[in-house]
Amino acid sequence: MTDLFIYMFICSFTPGPGNILALRTVCVYGFKNSFRLILGICMGYAIVQAICTIALYELNSYFESFINIIKYIGFAYMLFLSLNILYCSSVDSGSGKKPALLIGLVLQLVNIKIYFYIITLISVYFLPGSDGVSDLIYWGCVAVFVGSVACLCWSLFGVSMRNVYNNHCRFINLILALMLFYCAVSMLLG
Repeated sequence: MTDLFIYMFICSFTPGPGNILALRTVCVYGFKNSFRLILGICMGYAIVQAICTIALYELNSYFESFINIIKYIGFAYMLFLSLNILYCSSVDSGSGKKPALLIGLVLQLVNIKIYFYIITLISVYFLPGSDGVSDLIYWGCVAVFVGSVACLCWSLFGVSMRNVYNNHCRFINLILALMLFYCAVSMLLG
């Protein structure tokens, strides 16, 4: 269970398209003017979570071996993420678009990081211990909550987090990459 929460924390709180856009937008427009964009990011996350949960639940009903394949793809994706985190530089400044709910929503719907993250969560952590749809809905809500809290944290602490991240980028990336590597190994051995 520890590796589940570490994986959720790292994937939700590390710089990704949604978090970076939220950070940049709040830095430029302030929290109040950026709220619709942030809401769009959170809504998009919830929609992707629902799509992936339904699809994988149905696939699991018919193709249980498919989930094992997804487990190894998830392992490879975690290793890929840990290497990308380790070698990435400071936060990108963003694209300069005005804040809007639709921009945040669409960003999440095309954000492949979220799909891989959610597919890995469901196939590795949620489906194996699930007693049915109600368990998947519960854990899906937990994942959406964690992702939304991460987006809000990046938004509320945007300027200071950006300064800290830029000043200590290498060290923070090393810690996050090692933690994600631990999750990948735990998943493979577990």
